[in-house]
Amino acid sequence: MNGRADDGAALAYVCEHMDEVREDLAEAGQGSGSGATVLLEELNVAFGAGQPVGAILDAIHTVLLDAGDVLGLYGRFDPDHRGQPSGLTVAGLSVRPPEADEVVLLCPSERCTRSSWPMRGQVPRCAFTDEALREDRL
Repeated sequence: MNGRADDGAALAYVCEHMDEVREDLAEAGQGSGSGATVLLEELNVAFGAGQPVGAILDAIHTVLLDAGDVLGLYGRFDPDHRGQPSGLTVAGLSVRPPEADEVVLLCPSERCTRSSWPMRGQVPRCAFTDEALREDRL
């Protein structure tokens, strides 16, 4: 599968679920120092340097598939929903359309589609740059 069209959504998913992806890659490679987990380091370097990341995302997807993960990387999120996990919404939770001029938190590097609604407490941080997600208005 070529993930080029989904790079932003894939980066958003990895950013928000970095620990989970790292654990899954470690299991796939049978150890934390394996070539599988090195892929995340390569992704961090490429992201930080502003280089294309599609081939690395494809490699992560393939490693996960080869290890028996039926979703790989690209099956874990809905690319139409900014890298949010795919699946059903929880019954009872209100899903309302955002209001005009509402504050949203976005990727500080503008390289992925990660978004979050502001909540009390600490602002979510980018797993690649360790910067707080930036505020913007809809």
